[in-house]
Amino acid sequence: MVDAHLLARLDEGVYSAELILGELLSHRFITECRYADVGPPAGTPSKRSQTGAEACIGWAVVTSEADEQGIQSIVYADEKQFFVTGTFGNRTEIAQHDMSGTSYDELGPCQAGEQRRLDAVAGQVAEAWGADIFVTERPYLFESRIDFAQGTTILRPVDALPVVALYLRAQAVYMIQCGLNGHDTLTTSKGGFYLIGAHELLPASWRWYAACAKEVLIGKGDDRLLYLAQSLLQRVQHALEARDAVHCTLNRPQNNDSTNTALSDLNTVAILLMGAVDAAARVAHLTLKMPENKLRRASWQERQNKGWLEQVRGLSAALADTVSNGADGEHVLTVLRSVRNSVHGEALQGLTINGIGGHVATTLIGLPREDISEVMTALTALGGSAAWGVQRKTAHELFVEPGVFLEQLFPRVLTLLNLMMEKTPVENLPNYNLTLADTLPPTDPMGMFSELNRLSIRWQLGF
Repeated sequence: MVDAHLLARLDEGVYSAELILGELLSHRFITECRYADVGPPAGTPSKRSQTGAEACIGWAVVTSEADEQGIQSIVYADEKQFFVTGTFGNRTEIAQHDMSGTSYDELGPCQAGEQRRLDAVAGQVAEAWGADIFVTERPYLFESRIDFAQGTTILRPVDALPVVALYLRAQAVYMIQCGLNGHDTLTTSKGGFYLIGAHELLPASWRWYAACAKEVLIGKGDDRLLYLAQSLLQRVQHALEARDAVHCTLNRPQNNDSTNTALSDLNTVAILLMGAVDAAARVAHLTLKMPENKLRRASWQERQNKGWLEQVRGLSAALADTVSNGADGEHVLTVLRSVRNSVHGEALQGLTINGIGGHVATTLIGLPREDISEVMTALTALGGSAAWGVQRKTAHELFVEPGVFLEQLFPRVLTLLNLMMEKTPVENLPNYNLTLADTLPPTDPMGMFSELNRLSIRWQLGF
C-alpha cells in the first residue's frame, strides 16, 4: 500500500529514487493499493460488487466511521476482485490522545491529535488489506511504539525502493526504467545489472582500470594488470549478487535451513570482497614495480617487520595509510578478514531463535571465537557494536544480525576499495597517458553505463 500523494507528486521529467519506486510499483508482479485520508480523487474508475457495494479500482477506502467497538469498513477493488474488510479496536483513539512524541507539534493540540488518528487509521487499513509494505512519510507511524499495522512493514520511499527492487530481482526482473503506466520498460540481464552496479559503486575504478588497460592493450605491458583489474570488478559484481541472496533468505520465514543458506551466502560475500581487496594489492605491487617473484606475498594484512605493507610504505605512504595507523580501512580489513578466514578454521556459526508470543523467528551469526577481542575493537572504532547488529556477546561468543552486519561491512569495503584504487599511483605506469574522459564514467546517454542507468541501479541496490 502507498500513500497516494507520494505518487501524485512524481514527475517523469525529474529523475529521482522516488520516480524509480513509482515505476517499479507499476510492475505486473506487484499489486499496488493507493490510500488517502480524504479518499480517491473524483472521477477515479470504480466497480460494483454483486451486493451493490462500490469501490474505486486500485484504492483502499474507509467507508464508515468507527462505531462504538472501533469497527470500520474498508473496500478495495482491482480489475479481478472486489475485497471487503475492516478494522477494529481502539488503537486510533489511543493515537489521538498519544502525547508522548513530537509528531505534528507544529499543529495545535486538536489538529495534531486528529492527524495522529488519521495516521493510525492508515496503518490499520494497510494491516486489514494485508499489505507487505506500506510506503508513507507519516512521521507518527515511525515514532510511535504502537504497532498500527501488524504484519506490515512501514517504510519511507527511500527505504522502500531497495525492498521492492530486491523482490523483483528475486523474480528475475532486472529493471532499470519503466513508465509510470507500466509500459516502456527498460531491463537488463542479471550480469549486466550487477556489473553496472559494481562500476557505479567504485567510481575510482574508471581511472584505475583505464590505466591498467592502456598499459596492457597499448603499451603491451604486463597483462596481469588487466586481468587483476577485471578480477576486482568481477568479484564486486558477484558479491553484490550474493548480498542479494543473503537478504532474500533473511526476508523469508526463518528456520534452520534458511540460517544455513544465509550463512553460506554471507561466507560467499566475504570471500569475494576479500578477493577484490587482494586483487587491489597485486595491482599495487605491479604498479610500484615491487619484485615480481614476490607478487604472491602482496597482502594488506602482512604487517610484520619489513613485510609487504612496510615495503609499500617506502614507495607510497599514502597507499599504505589506507589500511594502517588506525585508519577506518585497517578496522574494516580486520572485520572482513575475520569472516573470510573462517573458511580456513572454525566456521561461522548459525543460530535460529524461535519466535515467542507472536514474534517471528530470527537468525543470528556467530563470528569466529578466536578473533572476538580484535573484532570488537574494530567494531567499536567503526560506530559501535550496536550499529553492527551485535545481539549476544560474551567473553567467548559474538553473535550478530547478519543483515545488519552485512549492510555495515559491504559499503565500508567499497569505500576502502575506492581509496586503494585512488591512492595506487597508476600515473607512474609507462603508458599512463590518460585523457580526462578516460578517468570518468561514459557519457553516452544510450550506453550501458549511462548516468541514468547507473543512478537507477545504485538506488535500487540501496546505496
